[in-house]
Amino acid sequence: MTTPSGFSTYKQIMIIAELNSRLVLIDDSDNFIEYLFMDEKAPNYLGWPNEQTENGTLSRPSTLAPYKFNSPHGITVNSIEKYMWPNNEIEENKIRCLIGPFSGFVR
Repeated sequence: MTTPSGFSTYKQIMIIAELNSRLVLIDDSDNFIEYLFMDEKAPNYLGWPNEQTENGTLSRPSTLAPYKFNSPHGITVNSIEKYMWPNNEIEENKIRCLIGPFSGFVR
């Protein structure tokens, strides 16, 4: 982890917004759990975190997509709870994340 920009905790999990286009989950002993919403290509785009056009101006990236981060700058986590998927399968320990315009359950 080289570009942390925001931190949130819930019980024994810390969620770190990393400018390098991802969230990082660690446990209370600083052990890595997993990356979330990583867009490995984003930091390599010309003009990142923006998009540079052919004439050199910067604009909003055209590659933005749901569940892929470009350069997250903050995070808030309000609970870890059960989530019922459409196929009626219950998954434990989903993290309810409220991130910018996004709100959803993530693994």
